[in-house]
Amino acid sequence: MQYISAGIEQFTRATTPPAPYIRKGFELGSKPEKAVIRMTTNGFYRLFINGTEITKCPLAPYVCNSNHVTYYDDYEIAEYLTAGKNAIGVILGNGQANPFWHALGFQNSFKVGTPVKMALQLTADDLTLESDASFKTHSSPMVSDVYRYGVHYDARLEIDGWNLPDFDDSDWANVCEVEAPAGKLMRCEADLIVQRDELKPVSIELQEDFYFLHESPVEHSTPIFESYVKSGYMYDFGINTAGLVRLKIKGERGQKITMRFGEKLFADGKFNLNSVYTVKGGVEDYTQILHTDTYILKGGEEEVYVPFFTYHGFRYVLVEGLKPEQATEDLLTFLVMNSDVPRRSDFKCSDETFNTLYRMGVNSDLSNFWYFPTDCPHREKAGWTNDMSMSTEQFLLTLDCSQSFRVWLDGYMASQREDGTLDAIVPTLGNFSRSYNGAMSDSNLVNIPYYCYKFDGRVDILEQTADTIRKYMDYSMAARDERGLVANGLNDWAQPGRSMGVTTDCALVDSTILIDMCKKCMVIFGVLGDEAWVAKCDRFARELRTAVREHLIDYDIMGTKDGAQTGQALALATGIFTQEEYPAAYQELINRIKQKHDHVFCGMVGLRFIFHVLLENGDGDLAHKMITRPDAPSYGNMIVRGATALCECIEDNRFNSSENHHFFGDILNLFISDYAGLRVNPNMDNINEVLIKPTFVSALSWAEASYTTKCGTVTTKWEKTDDGYAVSVSIPEGVTGHICLNGELTALPVGASSWKVCI
Repeated sequence: MQYISAGIEQFTRATTPPAPYIRKGFELGSKPEKAVIRMTTNGFYRLFINGTEITKCPLAPYVCNSNHVTYYDDYEIAEYLTAGKNAIGVILGNGQANPFWHALGFQNSFKVGTPVKMALQLTADDLTLESDASFKTHSSPMVSDVYRYGVHYDARLEIDGWNLPDFDDSDWANVCEVEAPAGKLMRCEADLIVQRDELKPVSIELQEDFYFLHESPVEHSTPIFESYVKSGYMYDFGINTAGLVRLKIKGERGQKITMRFGEKLFADGKFNLNSVYTVKGGVEDYTQILHTDTYILKGGEEEVYVPFFTYHGFRYVLVEGLKPEQATEDLLTFLVMNSDVPRRSDFKCSDETFNTLYRMGVNSDLSNFWYFPTDCPHREKAGWTNDMSMSTEQFLLTLDCSQSFRVWLDGYMASQREDGTLDAIVPTLGNFSRSYNGAMSDSNLVNIPYYCYKFDGRVDILEQTADTIRKYMDYSMAARDERGLVANGLNDWAQPGRSMGVTTDCALVDSTILIDMCKKCMVIFGVLGDEAWVAKCDRFARELRTAVREHLIDYDIMGTKDGAQTGQALALATGIFTQEEYPAAYQELINRIKQKHDHVFCGMVGLRFIFHVLLENGDGDLAHKMITRPDAPSYGNMIVRGATALCECIEDNRFNSSENHHFFGDILNLFISDYAGLRVNPNMDNINEVLIKPTFVSALSWAEASYTTKCGTVTTKWEKTDDGYAVSVSIPEGVTGHICLNGELTALPVGASSWKVCI
């Protein structure tokens, strides 16, 4: 297909290019029985046939790096065509092709992409029409669109009928033909982005005379002058999640409505953007477009507007430009959105803190799932591989999302360099150094196919990634230092207590994570019948274990030399200690927890492992205490400080830390698999097999969970009785499994069954 461009300029520090209208009129001798249009762009698009929008979903076709992969969509359009005149209309958005890179906050350097380009092909019976220089273009009312910031729309610039067959486009400019993107062209098969809910505001408050952005992470630091607000109405929707707002307003022509999206308030209750923007030098240039949608009214009748080519993570919306009588409940509606990844598990128990954390975790997973898991739905919207790696199991346990993971892996594999290294963010323009990577991030390459196979039996994903995994593992084997260890990257990210001098050894994190990867690779290559690579990964794991034991273990205390909770939990979880050493090593973990007065001092890596280790050794009550305690660092403290999603920081309520991250979300897996005891595919050979192995703890009087397999839904519940515990299980036909009570395995019969056990 021939690519075309409207010739719109790139972003600069001073300008943001408008989204172009593009159209093409054509004629058909008769209404076709079958017609298909193929549409692709390196940015985003909206597609119209004879005035009817047929775009599959927001942010179509995908969020991608077109130097690696470009995606297309196919549409059946015969029902929209007529005999005689017809018209194709397109609006193009910048998307990831022409990004405003300062939106990532942590990058001070301004980077430009490339003007947005598109290609389409229409076939209708005997007619074939392709994009070329005869297509016409004109600027649209979308004056600017920034994927990570927002959209500015001037309804006064709307051109009535621009996408209809009889429209006169003779004074429009012609597009120019351009080269195709460098990446491979692939059909987009990711789950669509859909609207999940609609929310009305729980409160509306007039706020006056304040600044919404300060120049440092300290709340009482100097405010940024450009963020001054004289007057605005703050809409509170009660929950921090992701999507768009629908604006419904009647007003005068030229009235400008500014909507700013935030997730947090200052201590005095004023609207705050610091948590959704990491303030760096030069932010003043962008203050007025930070996480902001603007709409200029055309006037007259009531106007309804929903932005396109962006989305926001937020709880609060500050609306400026309203007259008092316009600040009604019906002005804004929160359209909650995410990829169409149905939930397939659930959990409840007697402890309301656990239940609240479970809901917060599900909310974080959903609000961060826009084609793929992002780190947060506001300031970055980035596919950080370290975040995703620590969350892969929980995502696939709670959501039916393996297909979206499969599509995202296309870009991840394309990011691999000749030396085997991988990007830390996908999609990206490939400008992130290895300091962001390391085995903790790169384990994502193994974790995704492994857990897609565990929960969905996706052998195709094992086959898809096998060569990339081999190349990466070869790189890792060669990357060992003189000790035989691997050490680079982000370490145990977001670990509290670093100021106290206790941090996890990076070599310990990378080397033990690589051991875990090797064990999973042995399963992957075993399924694929590659025994040579099974043996190679087994040998690599044993060599790494030997190096860890020689250089990183203090045998006087039977613990890791770094003294960290994460290091000890990782060593226990990955088999560093012998069977004889294990009891003393486990006691050392308990000692480290007690030294912190039963607080958890782990980052995203440690939190992925430590609680499972505790429950496996009978300390479920200790884990419960560490999770639920109200004082930081803890999950319970997130609830105390008012969060409705899992936060970026477990240590405190930092002024500029995000309130919606998923990377601490393995507690969802812990609740379902360990506390309720519903374990899916325990032997890695049957996705319709379960093991019911509950953890009875004094802190809970009951716990229940459900999981929907390909054959139906399994449910289990345990509760305390006067003389022990009662366990009930419901298992559909086609599902097999066992229940483990007091160390004894019993086969699960089909249907509802119950057991009593004295413990």
